[in-house]
Amino acid sequence: MSSPPLSFWLPPCHPDQVGAFMATTGLDAPLAEAMVRRGLIAERFGEEVLAPDPPDWRQFLTEAEQDRLKETVQGRSVLVFGDYDVDGLAATAMTVLALGPLARSVSWRLPNRFLGGYGLSLATVEAAAEDGVEVLVTVDCGITAVAEVARARELGLSVVVVDHHLPGDALPQASVTISPVLAAGRPPLCGAGLALILTWALAGDGAAVLDLAALGTLADQVPLLGANRWIVQRGLAAINQSPRPGLAALLEQARLARPLSAQDLAFRIAPRLNSLGRMGSPDDGVRLLLAEGAEARTLAQRVETVNAERREGLEVIEAEGLAALADQPAEGPILLAKDGWSPGLIGILASRLAGRTGRPAVVAAVVEEQVIGSARAPLGCDVRGALGAAAGLLSRYGGHAQAAGFETTRANLPRLWQVLRRELAGPFSSRLPVDGLLPVADAASVHAAQDRLAPFGASFEPLRWMVATGAVGSVRQIGEGGRHLAFTVGTLPAVWWSAAQHLPLPPLVDVAGQLEPDPYTRQSRLAVTALRPSLWTEVAEIWLDGADQADEADPGPAEGLQLVPWPGGWPALADRPGSLLLVTADLKAAWAGRLVERDVLPFGPGLEPARWQALQEEGWVRAWVGYWPPKVAGAHTLVFLDPPTEAELGRWRAAGWRQAYLLPQPAKGAPLVREDILAAWRRLGKAGPASAGDPWTAAAAAQVLAELGLNGGERGGDRVDLLSSPTFARFGCERSCVRVTLADGEERPQAGR
Repeated sequence: MSSPPLSFWLPPCHPDQVGAFMATTGLDAPLAEAMVRRGLIAERFGEEVLAPDPPDWRQFLTEAEQDRLKETVQGRSVLVFGDYDVDGLAATAMTVLALGPLARSVSWRLPNRFLGGYGLSLATVEAAAEDGVEVLVTVDCGITAVAEVARARELGLSVVVVDHHLPGDALPQASVTISPVLAAGRPPLCGAGLALILTWALAGDGAAVLDLAALGTLADQVPLLGANRWIVQRGLAAINQSPRPGLAALLEQARLARPLSAQDLAFRIAPRLNSLGRMGSPDDGVRLLLAEGAEARTLAQRVETVNAERREGLEVIEAEGLAALADQPAEGPILLAKDGWSPGLIGILASRLAGRTGRPAVVAAVVEEQVIGSARAPLGCDVRGALGAAAGLLSRYGGHAQAAGFETTRANLPRLWQVLRRELAGPFSSRLPVDGLLPVADAASVHAAQDRLAPFGASFEPLRWMVATGAVGSVRQIGEGGRHLAFTVGTLPAVWWSAAQHLPLPPLVDVAGQLEPDPYTRQSRLAVTALRPSLWTEVAEIWLDGADQADEADPGPAEGLQLVPWPGGWPALADRPGSLLLVTADLKAAWAGRLVERDVLPFGPGLEPARWQALQEEGWVRAWVGYWPPKVAGAHTLVFLDPPTEAELGRWRAAGWRQAYLLPQPAKGAPLVREDILAAWRRLGKAGPASAGDPWTAAAAAQVLAELGLNGGERGGDRVDLLSSPTFARFGCERSCVRVTLADGEERPQAGR
């Protein structure tokens, strides 16, 4: 399986929806377009993103359950049992703090990934009973521990389950269960979010632990909308104002200065805490979050040491994994297993191998007869589904399409590899959605505007912008071993992590990534997600090669540029290929979907059919016209499809253009009629009058024909219902047509309202 070519996809963006979004939310056009492309609804955007409401403990507990919860823990010996990931660490610390004023004593315990694995065990329950524990509170686990909770009750323990995971076929018989999945309408909180609910129910106030709730929410990647967003907003503000001693010490070790972003917590702090559970005991994580003074500094240094050991261990197994690629088939999934690899590091190795090769990567650590595996995959590949096909060979598995984990035995490994090689044979689509096109000159202003939408996280990821046909410059390798790349795309600085293997970079690229501040200069830069040689390079080279000749043919004065209205009519473009240069100043959605190849792409050799088809499938119907160099061979007339900004005009002035036309926007009083479509159809088939009317009508009529499958000028056949065209349904006769058909030479009545 060879990796398919990377495809950037711009989802559709309807102008009416963008306008509604701008009116309802106050967002600028680029951000409103991005939100529409993501499928967000303007009327719900405020409550989900801009001004979310906090979670309410009453959504999770009745007053009777709240009373029972207080009675269960009041004056008793309580053991809090958590999990070894950051969400579990934060939830454990929060629950210990919430129970402190109520219980007689509070202790805590975490599982160890190397000694018993995830979740509550019978051994833990037996040990708790022997130690005199009266109440067992599970956080971030326990919802599937039916037998373990039953045993605890047999031993006289009361049990409270606080868990956001999905239950099995039966629920544990706990005294109180706090879960987001047991009733409709509850926000999808993580373990730390549920610990906040418990804190509110017990103490009436959770302000003191909002920082920990935010840390767990970001680390566990639950949807950052609504209640989860409220938690992160308030918790992040608390950390930036006055972090608790443990977090302050960890920020110092990580060399992170305030104010922090959500990405700082998710990708700089959470991995450090996660390293504890990956490398051994996670207990120091809870100790750090609860620590004060000098103890906090000592524990933070210990966390940093373990994290450094994790990085060193990862370098070793990554080198071994890369060496093992030589023995792998040239196509299909990468399947690696080895004795001695750390179960805590294989997920990172699988992710790096998948990113490096563009192929699914399944990596397993073999510990005696047990096999613990992790799978990662590129877009379009479903590794969890592949594991499901081998469920009979697995003791457990889970995850999602691009990232999953599993456990099996050494004896089952050969058969498992056979199934995965079949299921992951590919090929897979590699279509990457982008939120919008980014003119390099607008990067700083767009970056500043999008800060209003922060924080970003799961289900509300940082905006992914595309720069089309950017010239690559100033390439250099950075970081330890030169594994990262820094370069410029036009004048925009860019960084591409773990990408040195992609050298040399193409001279012209289409690149997608996220805008972020450079940590040293604080200027905007693009953190690259994906890069490909520009699909539009051929046309760019044609025009660049003729730039000097264009200057000589029409030098003209360069001191000013006159913008005049379009005089009307639509010239016979086919008679003068390349005579018009159509430009859209900022890719406004007003013309999206209305311009098609036959009517508006008359530029000389143009694109090869395959290239044009690829661009069309990605959603770029007209996007390219705003990004070519302004000095274009053979283009003698400059036409703006949308009103340009002053900055846009300045760039064209500097290029030597002295006059440009501005096309009129579609007039609401001039809807499409059947005759417009018929004229366009005749023109394509060269069978009648070729009057095209104004340019918008010509483009819209051609779009209707394309939607009806008649853009080749086909003749004959049955009558076609024009209302089956989305464009005509929207613009035709101001929606007054009940039924309109297209048949050459025959008039049909139009029934109106």
